[in-house]
Amino acid sequence: MPHTPIDVLVIGAGMHVSGRGTSGYGTVLPAVVQAHRDGLVGRLLVAATNANSIQVEYSQRRIIPEMVFRSWVEQANSFQYLAVHYVDILLFALGAIPRRAMAIGQYGYLKERSINTYDSVQALIEWGVPGSEVPFVSTFLTNWVDPNKTSALSYQSIKVFGTTGRFESDQRDRGLQLVTEADGIEDINPYFAQTYPSPRGSSREYRGYGIDSIRAFLDDSKSLLDGERTPADLESLRPTFRQALRSTAVVEAVNQSLQSKSEWVPVRPSE
Repeated sequence: MPHTPIDVLVIGAGMHVSGRGTSGYGTVLPAVVQAHRDGLVGRLLVAATNANSIQVEYSQRRIIPEMVFRSWVEQANSFQYLAVHYVDILLFALGAIPRRAMAIGQYGYLKERSINTYDSVQALIEWGVPGSEVPFVSTFLTNWVDPNKTSALSYQSIKVFGTTGRFESDQRDRGLQLVTEADGIEDINPYFAQTYPSPRGSSREYRGYGIDSIRAFLDDSKSLLDGERTPADLESLRPTFRQALRSTAVVEAVNQSLQSKSEWVPVRPSE
């Protein structure tokens, strides 16, 4: 008996709808999207608050530019290293289109240590949303000169202010905190990469979305080399270089604004 696809309306966009981190299995939206790909769902609609403004704060410890990535930090800045991840999120979650950007940066701590790059960068991006004539603005506050004794390597949060409510997420709050004499207070991310005893007890297993993402890339690469898949097969299933064009265009606009006394710079179309 042939199956007639049904239309689905998802109301809300909280954690149980959108998922958590990159491990969103078992949540509402990933499951419905997969059903849509399988032909079981026709139109997929999401009813949630319309964004008026979004604020992102993202910073890391100063050991990152001073030691970890010292070889290339002078060719980069904290916006293109950190904030671009949240640009990708807004592109994916809202289907928003970046229109223009402006930015301002501050020198200080790093330049005093002969590292010629900004300590911090603040940026505004104006976005358009398909089907709406009203743009929204996102504010990005970034730096990579946090003290090395902060409770987590990364401080990152996002706040969405909408027409019917607001959403806030503090990515340090993963539900696990460690306090020791040696290292003080540490906010641990147990989901990225952790080791666990194997069920057999003879070895250890490594689990987490950091490991899963690398494994998926290697498996996809092997399937391409073996001729089991084509790049076109993966275009709608994985993040691709094509999808990165738009966020790269935002980075270019921000960098141009930094070089032109914080003027607004149009985000050039990526395709």
